[in-house]
Amino acid sequence: MATLGHFIFTGILQRFPKLRLAILESNAGWLPFWLGRMDDHTHGRNSVMGKSENLRMLPSEYFMRQCVIACDSDERELKYVVDRLQGENIVWNTDYPHPDAIEPARALPEFDAHTISTEAKRKILWDNAVKLFGPRIIS
Repeated sequence: MATLGHFIFTGILQRFPKLRLAILESNAGWLPFWLGRMDDHTHGRNSVMGKSENLRMLPSEYFMRQCVIACDSDERELKYVVDRLQGENIVWNTDYPHPDAIEPARALPEFDAHTISTEAKRKILWDNAVKLFGPRIIS
């Protein structure tokens, strides 16, 4: 959370609009709350992370333009995150080989069991990674 806030409020994403930031190893359930909270604190307020009056866009707009977040297969909050981001800017993370990760054979079936659209699943498993890394990922 703090890393994303610092990249936005210090103006890094504004100064480097082609920079891409991947938020990994932190799950995704907290993101909708955090985007709303950061947006609410950009009305001329100073933040512990920087001066929001220098931002030309809302923090959520910087996120949508330049960032992705990784979700784990077993995240209970995934549907909420997908609804907030409309399936965009989310990539899949197996969390393997961490000891608390789902065993590899169960990771994809567990992800597939989520009640999100087939389109959102395709975005998370493929399209968003291609956007992040570019078409060279498939060549």
